[in-house]
Amino acid sequence: MNGMGVVHASAASQDHATTADPPGAKTIKIRRVPAFLACGGGAMGGVVNVIDRLVMEKLPEKAFSGALQGAPTRNNDGRQATARISAAFGDFLAVTNARALDTDKTPTPGHAYSDTMRAKPVARGFPPTDFASGKLPKSAVRETAESPSLS
Repeated sequence: MNGMGVVHASAASQDHATTADPPGAKTIKIRRVPAFLACGGGAMGGVVNVIDRLVMEKLPEKAFSGALQGAPTRNNDGRQATARISAAFGDFLAVTNARALDTDKTPTPGHAYSDTMRAKPVARGFPPTDFASGKLPKSAVRETAESPSLS
């Protein structure tokens, strides 16, 4: 983010989400080429650089500003909101980004698992009703995040 690597659990494991907030970003740059020389060994497939303006390079023209954005999410009856507030105090600038995301389980056509994947547990005695049908299990998301900074 902002040209720096993200020290986060997502760098070590695929089952963690990244910390970028696309609705709160000023710019998102995507490099679809290996960028490990510039960005380290984790960038073999490319780099996504999210410029989020938490660290400002110069003071803004207005002493106080803010923005609020809200939108529904597609496919899972969700809602998301992003807020940003910045305030200048002399040579200091305080910036806060906040976001909230709330989604339902993602719908699936039929079963979430193939016939082959369902057959093995059923053969071991699990009831067939234990398998997802119509909604993907554990796909609902409810999160909030805040990112304050002072520079």
